[in-house]
Amino acid sequence: MGKKDTCAWEFYSDPARYADIVNGLVCGGEQVVDKSDLRELDSRIGQKTRDLLREVAFGNNTAVIGIENQE
Repeated sequence: MGKKDTCAWEFYSDPARYADIVNGLVCGGEQVVDKSDLRELDSRIGQKTRDLLREVAFGNNTAVIGIENQE
């Protein structure tokens, strides 16, 4: 318990895969986000740590999207 799933972390840390996940889940399958639209953020928020945290550019707007791996 408390051990990080390194395989999933490595898989989802790839910018192209991260963009695909955002496009599939947030954009309804449309190719809106490209890997160049992502900016890595510090995964520490207060006293909590997120698995993967990225700032995603949607034109003039941005969103902070985090992926949490679950067993």
